[in-house]
Amino acid sequence: MDYHNAASGGFWIKDTIILSLLIGCAFFLFLGDRPLGVPDEGNYAEIIREMFVSGNFITPYLNEIKFFEKPILLYWLGSLALKVGGVNVWALRSINALLALLLCLITYLVGRHIYNRQIGWYASLILASNVLFFGLAHFITTDMTVTVFLSITLLSFLFFIKKNCSKPWALYIGAISTGLAMLAKGLIGLFLPGIILCSWIILTNEWRLLKTIPWIKCILLFCAIALPWHILVMRHNPEFFQIYFIEHHFLRFATRLVGHPQPLWYYLPVILIGFYPWVIFLPQTLSLIFQNIKHHAPNHQCDLFLLLWATIVIGFFTIATSKLISYILPAFPPLTLLIARFLNQSHLSKLKWALGLFILINIILSSLLLYISNIDHFLNAQKYFIYLSITLLIGSLISYIWLKKRQLTFVVFNIAFSTCISLIIGIVAIPSLDNRSIYSLTMILKKYRSPQDPVIAFNHFYQDLSFYLQDRIYILNSHKLLKKGMLHQKHHEWLLNDGNFNILWQTQPNVFAIMHTNEFQQLPHNYPNLKYVVVAKTRSDVLIKNQETLLGSVNNSLKK
Repeated sequence: MDYHNAASGGFWIKDTIILSLLIGCAFFLFLGDRPLGVPDEGNYAEIIREMFVSGNFITPYLNEIKFFEKPILLYWLGSLALKVGGVNVWALRSINALLALLLCLITYLVGRHIYNRQIGWYASLILASNVLFFGLAHFITTDMTVTVFLSITLLSFLFFIKKNCSKPWALYIGAISTGLAMLAKGLIGLFLPGIILCSWIILTNEWRLLKTIPWIKCILLFCAIALPWHILVMRHNPEFFQIYFIEHHFLRFATRLVGHPQPLWYYLPVILIGFYPWVIFLPQTLSLIFQNIKHHAPNHQCDLFLLLWATIVIGFFTIATSKLISYILPAFPPLTLLIARFLNQSHLSKLKWALGLFILINIILSSLLLYISNIDHFLNAQKYFIYLSITLLIGSLISYIWLKKRQLTFVVFNIAFSTCISLIIGIVAIPSLDNRSIYSLTMILKKYRSPQDPVIAFNHFYQDLSFYLQDRIYILNSHKLLKKGMLHQKHHEWLLNDGNFNILWQTQPNVFAIMHTNEFQQLPHNYPNLKYVVVAKTRSDVLIKNQETLLGSVNNSLKK
């Protein structure tokens, strides 16, 4: 099969079908088999459910309180997913899985047209099989959404310049995608592509491109996508501008008052771990790319564009005060194309030390996993650690065999395949390691609760509780996440303090409360006059009720 022939017409159709099947299986397998992750998945899932149920597609609500931290696109896509697939976790997670698959296919197509077919294949597999991208393809988050549309914007421009400005439709796609990126994550959807394009034009002195861009059409397309919702939501909610733009854009970026402040070096381990295993090729890749740019090798301007893209994204989020692991994801698509280009250009002898490092790391990880699997705290996930260890060892062995046979393409395919299998095992193991989900206790609660019975999140906001109950919950003394929305709503009687909690607990016939185990242990001290009956317990949480009037078999189930 001629991977190097970029003009091999019909092969791209065959390739996209094969990649869709391979990557689609990896992204969609076991997608709905684990509970919602908290806090983010629980928050996003409930906002989407409330939007879907209410039919209000302008103002997002969380537990019926206005929530303006993020823009609207993920909620719209989620509502569509619930319309098609029903109110369930699989439908919601399928959004990012589908978007991630789309970006892998686009990366293949652009890599194929800019460089060659083999680079397209490599880039698609590398993007699909790094730790962070693969993981976020399985979670409900806005960062995958903005990464996809920001990448489409920049890849469209790259395609445009590669075709010597003869394909203006690529810029129209880019303008639409920029609008969608802004609806996905706010101003960075416009700012980051803008600064990357400007930097590339300045460094390459390609000012002539400014004359070839159909500015009016592109601006109109962008405005038609990005502006209507922003105008409507500000019209319905005067407080939106202050909360969304001032606090969650500018103050989140520049101060410690909003967001998640982290040190400057925060993204170094994120890249080392999140971009594994392909990060092992990054030092050699950067060396090659700098040489290509310095010596004006073929496609060096494309190399520079991709390098600027990754560097500016990493630099922007590094200087930002608020940092989260997922923020760095938009830097991964250009890195995958650069590494694919390096692998395509390099002789196998130059890769031996990197591939040896990959094998060594996998052997060390396998040993650690086998050791950890025998620690009491991890016994619930012991079988997954063993499966993962075996997969890493087999992947290393097969890579070594293909390396000895000097078959680089098969080495790359095996690294991607074994990594995906390992990550699938890791994701399946999450419920055995993370006991924060309230899913199991909620399923017990639903057996005994009538729709009108209040449910209280006791001194802690369980983000996934409302979604599983498909109902609003009462929240006691844990209003931080919702405090901005509370200031602009007249009715939030379901947000309790100790005083109105006692009134509700004593006057309503059937009131349930869920709390952490340590909170339950402190009940006699913190609430000495509280009368209750324990309904159920899990490792981390306890469900109580205000009166001993549960349905028939409750007492028996309690004893069990």
